[in-house]
Amino acid sequence: QPNSFYRPITFISLWFDYTLLKSHLWAYHLQNLFIHFLNSFVVLKLGSELGLGNRVSRWAALIFSVAAINFEAVLWPAARFDLLATLFTLLATFFFLRYQKRHSLSYLLLSLACFVLGVLNKESAYCFPLIAALLASRFVGSRTSHLSRRKQVYAILSVALVGAALVGLRLAMGLG
Repeated sequence: QPNSFYRPITFISLWFDYTLLKSHLWAYHLQNLFIHFLNSFVVLKLGSELGLGNRVSRWAALIFSVAAINFEAVLWPAARFDLLATLFTLLATFFFLRYQKRHSLSYLLLSLACFVLGVLNKESAYCFPLIAALLASRFVGSRTSHLSRRKQVYAILSVALVGAALVGLRLAMGLG
């Protein structure tokens, strides 16, 4: 893209929508509302995974769903970049937490895959390595994590390497 953005997943999503729906804008709006609903649901699950309790998790999801902070992303079909990047970043965080608690390599791989998908939707998903580092530091020496310090470092290095590879890809493509 001429403006140095590399967001292929959202463009594929919008192309697919246009192929099926043509200019029926109501369908684009419904899809954005659905993605926003999914984001709110993941906030609910993330709150539970963080151990915030059902009541706090429900309130967090409700406030996330109705707060008018970034309403453009929900109302404006072309802003699907934000919705999908949020979805995949939330999922990456959720799966990273699952990895911390259950130590299944599949959760770490799901987290990394969601991180990549998030970045391929919008650059704001590059915040995930910082989130992962903060979550890992929360669990170092904790009784709720069965991971050794070495495995914590392995998880953080995996996230950092994937992030570095994504930045390297952008630079190799001349996107800055």
